[in-house]
Amino acid sequence: MSRTNTIMVPAVLLLWGLVGCTDANADTSVIKSMENYKILVGITADPADQQKGKLAIEIVPVGKKWKFAEKAPVIVDVEPPEGLKLENKKLRKKHLAVKELTRYRFEVPYQASAKQEYELKFKFDFVICTDTLCQKKRFELSYKLSSG
Repeated sequence: MSRTNTIMVPAVLLLWGLVGCTDANADTSVIKSMENYKILVGITADPADQQKGKLAIEIVPVGKKWKFAEKAPVIVDVEPPEGLKLENKKLRKKHLAVKELTRYRFEVPYQASAKQEYELKFKFDFVICTDTLCQKKRFELSYKLSSG
């Protein structure tokens, strides 16, 4: 391998990693991180009306060997508090904005009645697999959404 190739490979990998960090994950943050998956949640507020926007929920298998079971259901039930209206509270595969074997992303429009913090409760139910093993994940989480 020449000296040019030796320098170019790490540079290309670094740039590829930076580009990957600026995709849809830019508006989310990790609220749960486990050995083989992580959950990210965030909002994108409407610039014209800070009490409106989209709630983003991502489920990401971690590591090269973990991926979603294509035939298994993915369920995310969202329980918003009073004063926060969601377009959809029962999220399934048909509602995915991004559906990849290594990332599922839901985007749900919301409308807040006031500028304040709202605590959302989530119920997750999904299956992730390797080539030889599948694991069912079922748990609850909460997230504080700030409007305005």
